[in-house]
Amino acid sequence: SSQSTNQSAEGSKRGSQSYSQSQQGSSKETSQCYRCGRTHDARNCPAKQWECFNCKLKGHVSVMCRNKKKNIKLVETVNNVQCINSIESLKVNEPLIIDLVVNDQIMTFEVDSGASVTVIPKVIFDRYFEKTKLKKEKCNLSSVNGESITVVGQLIVNVCTSKNEIIKLPLIVTENCVKKSLLGRSWLNELFPEWKNIFDCHKIKLECNEVNCKKIEGIKKSNENQVNDIVSEIKLKFPGVVKRLVNEEECIKNHEVNLELRENSVPKFQRAYQVPYALKPAVEEELVRLEKEGVISHVVTSEWASPIVIVPKKNNKIRICVDFKNTLNPYVKVDQHPLPRIDDVFNNLTGGQCFTVIDLSEAYLQLQVASSSRHFLTVNTHKGLYQFNRLCYGIASAPSKFQAVMENILIGLENIQVYLDDIIISGKSIDDCKNKVWLVLSRLQEYRVKINFDKCQFFRSSVVFLGHMIDKHGVHPTDDKMEAILNAPQPKDISQLKSFLGLINYYQGYIPMSSTILAALYNLTKKNVKWIWSKECEAAFKRAKSVLKESQLLVTYNPDLPLILTCDSSSYGVGAVLSHIIDKEEKPIVFASSTLSAAEKNYSQIDREALAIIFGIKKFHKYLFGRKFILVSDHLPLKTLFNQNKNIPVHASSRLQRWAIILSGYDYEFQYRKGSNINNADALSRLPIEGNIDEDLGSIMLVEQLPLTFHEIAKQTSEDAVLKIVCEQVKSGWVGHKNYKNESEPYFRRRSELSIEKECLIIGNRVVVPNILRQQVLNILHKNHPGIVRSKMLARSYVWWPNIDSCIEKYIKCCSQCQLNQNDKSKNDKIFVPWPKSENPWQRIHIDFLDVNKIKLLILVDSGSKWIECWALSNTTAAMVIRVLSRCFCTFGSPEILVCDNGPPFGSKELKTYCINNSIRLLHSPPYNPESNGLAERGVQTIKKILIKSLCNEREITRMQTKIDDILLSYRNTPSADTGCCPAEIILNFKPKTQLTVLKPKIGGNIILEHSAIGKSENFEINENVLVKNPQAKGQKWL
Repeated sequence: SSQSTNQSAEGSKRGSQSYSQSQQGSSKETSQCYRCGRTHDARNCPAKQWECFNCKLKGHVSVMCRNKKKNIKLVETVNNVQCINSIESLKVNEPLIIDLVVNDQIMTFEVDSGASVTVIPKVIFDRYFEKTKLKKEKCNLSSVNGESITVVGQLIVNVCTSKNEIIKLPLIVTENCVKKSLLGRSWLNELFPEWKNIFDCHKIKLECNEVNCKKIEGIKKSNENQVNDIVSEIKLKFPGVVKRLVNEEECIKNHEVNLELRENSVPKFQRAYQVPYALKPAVEEELVRLEKEGVISHVVTSEWASPIVIVPKKNNKIRICVDFKNTLNPYVKVDQHPLPRIDDVFNNLTGGQCFTVIDLSEAYLQLQVASSSRHFLTVNTHKGLYQFNRLCYGIASAPSKFQAVMENILIGLENIQVYLDDIIISGKSIDDCKNKVWLVLSRLQEYRVKINFDKCQFFRSSVVFLGHMIDKHGVHPTDDKMEAILNAPQPKDISQLKSFLGLINYYQGYIPMSSTILAALYNLTKKNVKWIWSKECEAAFKRAKSVLKESQLLVTYNPDLPLILTCDSSSYGVGAVLSHIIDKEEKPIVFASSTLSAAEKNYSQIDREALAIIFGIKKFHKYLFGRKFILVSDHLPLKTLFNQNKNIPVHASSRLQRWAIILSGYDYEFQYRKGSNINNADALSRLPIEGNIDEDLGSIMLVEQLPLTFHEIAKQTSEDAVLKIVCEQVKSGWVGHKNYKNESEPYFRRRSELSIEKECLIIGNRVVVPNILRQQVLNILHKNHPGIVRSKMLARSYVWWPNIDSCIEKYIKCCSQCQLNQNDKSKNDKIFVPWPKSENPWQRIHIDFLDVNKIKLLILVDSGSKWIECWALSNTTAAMVIRVLSRCFCTFGSPEILVCDNGPPFGSKELKTYCINNSIRLLHSPPYNPESNGLAERGVQTIKKILIKSLCNEREITRMQTKIDDILLSYRNTPSADTGCCPAEIILNFKPKTQLTVLKPKIGGNIILEHSAIGKSENFEINENVLVKNPQAKGQKWL
């Protein structure tokens, strides 16, 4: 009610009587001049040509200026501060006055529908509530010009309603700057709930006759035709911006990216992730396309390498992305070029009535990388190494660099704003907007920038940009920001109700009298109260959501303020809240929730919690991408899995690996909170709105293959065309063998060695591998990069197929890591006397140190069995060396001879004493000739090369030791060229179980364990005295 609002505004400083008298002063009955205030005819007043000092207009003086007097009006909630706004009143009407019974006394209030709380001045409080004690109130009142209004306190009063019911309501007491008692919305909502219907614009019906309707439809159709014509003209006039980018010469003109690294940056070379066999053809095809278009180039060597990840698209194609999380991003310098402020973006669109949004095609890939920086963007694939020639997704500095380039291209154009890969243009009409679009497209075509024509929005009356609706009336928050709360379903049980009440309590500072509004709901949560959802409960539920909507709960997104994303899940829904941190308090920007599908409800708890995070990331991608934010969850295990400073966990489920890759493209800090501290997201997950969760933000495939067993070999053998025939002939005795001069001939020549065991084809003591699994077996044989000879020896113990030796040779010769780390074959002129051959294992051992990534490794090699031990040490003192050797010797016993060089710990008195006490002969190699300790040096060389080949770039001791243990397991179970046996077989006298041992089925049936009685059973006679054990007794155990 604007009338009552103006009335209340004018009446805030003076009473209605003086207000009426002031108006009578300007009537025709008085001779006072309205220009200067003196007594004469206003038509002849000299002030007619004077300028007012107040409003700067001619015709009156400041004393008589009608624009001078401003009156206190409303109370509104802005960021938890109650603002009493000031307005100007040109027309004066009687204020709306109402009498209410408060604490059995009649009090007069002026109705102010703009005030969110009800207030009285201290003078009126002293008159009616002299003996009442005030409670402290943290509510802050301020006028619209920022002047603070002092709050004295608050009291709870009994107010009589029109139905003669007594309700308790809060009353705010202020200093005497507010002259009258103001009845705000806090009381209006309780005393007159239907007062808002007066202002319900949705209930206003416009009468429109048939002629007017036809006119409106004709205007709409004419505008649509005009827009379609302009859009068609764009394709003809600007073909350069629509055409696909196909070569390097069509990158953005006159701009290229230089990547700068921090000081003391260390190159990181990470191994390639495994690609599923079904996707390999598509990956190879995409690599060929990208190389043909100049996006990537093949390279032979590089100090830097990041793994690629595969993103399946909905059209059955793939997208290749790169995981820079632990390679480049920790070292790259991020430019401090700021993203545009939301306020600046919207202010530049003021006055627009027609809008266009242009979406750039493959934005980052249009920007060329300087040749000096391309080696940082090397990627590791199963086809070798490639370098990106263009800026790619996932680099920490990519958003700021691309923003700077686009702002430079569009500099000087008015009513145009660019935010990363989106450009918005506003115009006062379609023609005005067209002219500006022409300027933008001309500039883009000049710099060879390509657009995604299908995703552009041309000449719209309203568009959604950066989460806000923009139209000719200004900028508005979109309705979907509160949709998750307003459309929340009715609680079905106590758990859901408590979650909703937790949400209300989380934002109780924005909801006046929340306990009064929610009284019916709180009663339902009490013990021994039967669950009955009454009309009162439904009314309170709707009322609470309505109050949240009306309050100033949401804040506008601001790139300069810290961001926090809170996510949570339940067994049937997920919820997310995006907030700003303002004055150490979380202020929500937008809410979101969704129900889970039938399949998603079957996810484990950790998967559902991770899905909630992915849901929030996808929902708020426009807000989060390119910004650092805090990611909050109440599931502690995710802190380790989604830790930005750690590698993607290869032992986690493929679903979690995929989501970890998605998160690697964002700059976030993971923060764990208890579930009771994230009631806002918890309530949204327990009261979700209907919807589907789309994970297509990047469905990234990271596969860690399961161990290959003889069960899989048996299955593939039955499906292999050749082996299927061979198995049938083995069973039948090779009838008609003369016809087998084809692919079965190699098997026919060795038919006497063939047998079938558990549906696997066996040749001698080796399993025959089907063609489809041979590549995987080669990967196992060459897992830690043994040489050709050792790989062949390993294969001869477990697997076979025709021409297996040539396959192994070809595979290892094509291994880029093995070729890059070959031994120097130049001859050494030095002549050494060889060590005598050890007669027994563990007779003579050699030890030495190795430095890898600033971590000291102690290496021990047994000369008899070639067994190697390796430990990652925090220091290299003699005490540490003795401690490690003692741990080793307690397992294998002390050797006869210990050979080492002349390093500080090896020449110490402590080590000499230790060797004497354990009857160990300590030998040192000659100074400056470490080659004489050849076996230890060979062990150092072996471990070092295996570490480099295996891309072990860990810098943390525990993780380094884990990697070393995996390498040693493979080495110890690979035959040595010197002994012809595995080191483990010589030392342990049996073959340990490995990935290769499970390929071959056990010959014979399963072992049946015989269970025999342990110990001798006793026979007791009746009435014989016995002792009974009492395990729970603290004293005597036998009774």
